[in-house]
Amino acid sequence: MVNILQRLDPRSKIILLLLLSIYLFAITSSSSFLLLSAFGILLLIITKLPLGYLLKRLFPFLFFFVFILAAHYANILAGLFTIWRFLLLVLFAAVLLWTTTISEMVSALEKLLSPLRFFVSPRDISLMVATAVRFIPLLMHETSQLRDAQKSRGLKKWRFRHVSQLVQGMLKKTFLKAGAIADALDARCYRDKNYTRYTILQISYRDIVAAFVIALVLVIDILKIQYL
Repeated sequence: MVNILQRLDPRSKIILLLLLSIYLFAITSSSSFLLLSAFGILLLIITKLPLGYLLKRLFPFLFFFVFILAAHYANILAGLFTIWRFLLLVLFAAVLLWTTTISEMVSALEKLLSPLRFFVSPRDISLMVATAVRFIPLLMHETSQLRDAQKSRGLKKWRFRHVSQLVQGMLKKTFLKAGAIADALDARCYRDKNYTRYTILQISYRDIVAAFVIALVLVIDILKIQYL
């Protein structure tokens, strides 16, 4: 079943995600974190985002989280708040990716970047961003396959040459896939001018309601901080 967030204009979702991200890095109180966490859980319930999908998005950041705790060894509480901040950011970004197709993302970024069309090609930039988003989980899967292949050949202790072989294999696979994508674009006569659009974007009342809800959450948090 299509949920309400999937029906929103992707431009609205990207702008609202940016606003939430900016506000997320501006808050400092635990009550503000709890309010945004409750809002994030509500989004998970509405979108029916699988827990496994969210955990896959969080897995690459585990080393980064450990590094944050190590950097805040003198003040563990501050490190935990920083990790909490990044967890919420990943959660909101996962909701955006789960409810937005790649074609919608490309069209939305192209529209949002249209004021820069005299300096750069919005279509090319949006296509690069969308391709990078698709490449990240694919590269993680390829890395896992290469590591499993090395273990199946008797690898028990990692050494520098094993890491070097893994990196070389990943670079080879990455360039092969990039070449295949470039060939596919050429075969489909890709161009950044005089083209038609498959996805037609249009702001509706749902986007206005979503913006109002986000604004309401932020206003409640701001008033709470001022009067409590």
